[in-house]
Amino acid sequence: MIDISFANSFSAGIALVVGILANCLVFINARKIGGGALATVYNYFGIGMLFNLAGFAISIMPIDWVPLLTSFRAHDILFIIGYTAMAVGAKKILDAAGLK
Repeated sequence: MIDISFANSFSAGIALVVGILANCLVFINARKIGGGALATVYNYFGIGMLFNLAGFAISIMPIDWVPLLTSFRAHDILFIIGYTAMAVGAKKILDAAGLK
């Protein structure tokens, strides 16, 4: 029988590493751009990605002393905050383009 738990934990670990690297890249690019509307959008998207990454990390961590329902709620709340920050960033793009 194939041990699927190792494959799941390995792919989740790779997903966390890729998420951390992508998040760092977004913040580095925002800093390189300097100020302005595009740097603000990068920062909002980076913050949103950071909250989504934290929600994903909480959902895959086996923490025995935290009830499962609390873990699911924290995951959902972090995802909501993350996607809200990305929506604010998308709105900033529209504002910078002069579209309503």
